[in-house]
Amino acid sequence: MESRIKQLRENRGLIQEILASELGITQQMLSKYERDVLCIKVDVLKKIAEYFNVTTDYLLGISEVKRDLQGQMKMNKTLDTYYDLIIDSYDYVGNYLITLYYDVYDVPLKGTDELAMDESDEVYEYLLCCICPVALSKPGLGYLEGEHRIGARIRDWVVGPTDTAFLFPAFNGRATDIHSTLVYTKNAKEPHEEFWANGLGCGTKRTATQKRDAFENMVVQTLGPDDEETKDTVLDVQQNLNDFILVEKEKVDKDEPIPLDGEMITEILTDAGISEPKAEKIKASYESFFEDTLPDAQELLDAKAIKNNEVRVEKKQLQEKVVDLTKKLEDAGVITSDGTDIDVVVKVTPEKVEEIHTAFVDGKRCLVIPMEDDEEAKINGETMSF
Repeated sequence: MESRIKQLRENRGLIQEILASELGITQQMLSKYERDVLCIKVDVLKKIAEYFNVTTDYLLGISEVKRDLQGQMKMNKTLDTYYDLIIDSYDYVGNYLITLYYDVYDVPLKGTDELAMDESDEVYEYLLCCICPVALSKPGLGYLEGEHRIGARIRDWVVGPTDTAFLFPAFNGRATDIHSTLVYTKNAKEPHEEFWANGLGCGTKRTATQKRDAFENMVVQTLGPDDEETKDTVLDVQQNLNDFILVEKEKVDKDEPIPLDGEMITEILTDAGISEPKAEKIKASYESFFEDTLPDAQELLDAKAIKNNEVRVEKKQLQEKVVDLTKKLEDAGVITSDGTDIDVVVKVTPEKVEEIHTAFVDGKRCLVIPMEDDEEAKINGETMSF
């Protein structure tokens, strides 16, 4: 064991520091592995075998065969079959890159103090597959270094961010879960369900976006035409749902889900002004769609709709204030019922009303209000004494 790791390293002209860095371990640990004074971890053993392109049996001294060519040929054939399966089942217009990674992870033990220990609790072996779109870079100008000038940039095929990926087996509760696959999709509205079903042979759970959109469609289709009244009702439903969640959160733990059954939905709908027959129709659609698993109430909540409803409520309150102020101005005689401004507004005590009269002064018709010596008047906010 000692001689073979050391021999492979020296044949490559590597010092311990460089190889240790490549393997993600310390130089001291590599030195112990080479001297066979420390039992090598499974994940490190596989990394060394992969790094030098030899079998683990060769590293351990079990076999003199460095490379399993027959096994490699069998692996290549299996990979080709799987790549063909992805191509046949993945619905995507354009070019894409398929990458497949295999790795192992030594799951460290944890003591009673929850601190990780050096010993392995379990070895987690997994496959990680990523599908990334590939497209030509956009045309443009760039600096041509060889010609020392600005010119048309050479367009290259560029690999974009991962669109779809999966990890198998899943890793749950610090252990391998061969009954589950962890999947990733860049676009939650189009999760490539055809690939999960045909490429992996398994079903998928509905995303929160899919659940929310389905619920909103049930409400809109039942209410009728997509007009302002329907939009306002949908916002009222979302607001009631948000209020319901706030109340229920007080009764459960912080991260505990709130399953939303048909009766709860009916109450939320009727509180939003939806008639009982329509609420029952939505409830039937809801229970049919979510027959297998009830959604978490939070999954049906539309944060954007809640913000839009806040704006709508503020706008409605402002309109009510304008109507109230207009009425007050009409009562005070500042404006007429049709909204026309009045040029002069005079407010006097009831006793003064009978004393007010008109008279011509300097050829102009004037409004005359008799004033006693001890009386004051306020004109445009300024107090005047007579």
